[in-house]
Amino acid sequence: MLARRSFVSLAALAAGGLALGACGAPQAGRQVVSPAATTRAQATGGCAGVPTVTATALGQASATPDTLLLTLGVETEAPTVAAALATDDTKTLALVATLRSAGIPAADVQSTNLSISPDYNGKGTLDGYSVTDVVSVTDPDVASASRVIDGAVAAAGNSLQFDNLQLALSNDATPAIEARVDAVRRAEARAAAMATAAGSTLGPLCSISDAKSPIYQPAGSSGAPELRSAGASGAPSVPTPVEAGSQTVVAQVTVVYAVG
Repeated sequence: MLARRSFVSLAALAAGGLALGACGAPQAGRQVVSPAATTRAQATGGCAGVPTVTATALGQASATPDTLLLTLGVETEAPTVAAALATDDTKTLALVATLRSAGIPAADVQSTNLSISPDYNGKGTLDGYSVTDVVSVTDPDVASASRVIDGAVAAAGNSLQFDNLQLALSNDATPAIEARVDAVRRAEARAAAMATAAGSTLGPLCSISDAKSPIYQPAGSSGAPELRSAGASGAPSVPTPVEAGSQTVVAQVTVVYAVG
């Protein structure tokens, strides 16, 4: 039976990967680590002069997204720039008012693009102008997503552009820590298995580090929801479904142990 070695504190993992010491290159052939070498490795946190085993592993943790990120736009067309811009302004103001009435703070609704472009018909003749106004929305309440989206449809009608929907974690510190802890435990188990297969035992921990920053992966597709057909009021006849699901945080670490 191999005893578990060297638990890493959550606080240390939260700060990123730890680098506890540099390790020398593994020596060829099986060698036994002397008590003096083991004591030296434990005291200095390094593995210079002793054989080592290196293992890399992925760890993961899941959490329920609690923040909705939307990118909405209003596009209007008219024979002149002034007319297109006036119509666009009216519908964009209605859209923003709807978002505010849904409880989204002004600081979480931001204009991100305004474009004016000429339109040409099939013969290459100028046919009018298009104006597009895009806003990004951060909604700290995923449960209100259906109300926000349906309200946007009612406010902008057929001029609405729905460019993007994402679900995110407002506080990802805890899942990231849990993912790193899981990765460390998996990496330690791999190192122990390799040491046993080589006829050795796992010695002290030499170093541990993040191989890369945590990656956030949705459990399923988080693309834009399908907007239902509008009823007489101009709003979807059935609330637009938005499911929070879960988001997986994946971390990868590399550990180095002395073996003997």
